[in-house]
Amino acid sequence: MPYLLLFDIDGTILKFKEGISKQIFSEILTDIFNISVNHAKLPDFSGKTDLQILKEIIAEYNLNQDIIYQDINSIWDRILKKFEKYAVIDNYNLLPGIEQLIFKLNSNQNFRLGLLTGNFKKNAYLKLSIFDFEYYFPIGSFGCDNPERDKLFDIAIERANEYWPGLFFNSFNTYIIGDSPKDIQCAKVNNSHSIAVATGYFSYKELYQLNPDLIFYNFEDYNTVINRINEYCRKLEANNEGNNNCN
Repeated sequence: MPYLLLFDIDGTILKFKEGISKQIFSEILTDIFNISVNHAKLPDFSGKTDLQILKEIIAEYNLNQDIIYQDINSIWDRILKKFEKYAVIDNYNLLPGIEQLIFKLNSNQNFRLGLLTGNFKKNAYLKLSIFDFEYYFPIGSFGCDNPERDKLFDIAIERANEYWPGLFFNSFNTYIIGDSPKDIQCAKVNNSHSIAVATGYFSYKELYQLNPDLIFYNFEDYNTVINRINEYCRKLEANNEGNNNCN
């Protein structure tokens, strides 16, 4: 049976030009809530869902949290329009080896690809579409589904099982691939497996100390990455932790 690989986007697949995301959120909050946002007071975005980011900013300015949900779809649409203005290759860096890694994993019958990202859904696919990657990820869970990243896991599993009926994905045969401590935490909380990569804002040492199941400096040597994932699959099988085949 195949394994499900759930990818983060920012810092794992690509990187946005520094500062633009915070600028967009600042503009939106000014437009919608009529508050002047101090960049120094904006939270760290890494590993957080867009809903969590909005809630933290609203809390910082002592506004009622319910204001977010009064017309949340309108908020997403307005943020998307802002991001669309910057949706060109010059504003993004594709991370080393990721294109080849995604292509080879997608071509491998041992794996199915999905997303577990803090981006709200439309923005996630907007970013991926800049590099024609959106077609590789038919399912996912997103920053508009729940403010807590840890709760996105079950949502992604449910959608994967609906999209690929009969494959029965669960905690055992699913991996979360990401660049932040929150990706590792999400896997641990859900008794799943984590693949960490130090291409975001956290160093290899910082991620290593959190004991991910696999860790890489980057995905440049994509063949080695795939080999190590396969080896880890076989190790799980040898330990009788499941009945999936990963050869």
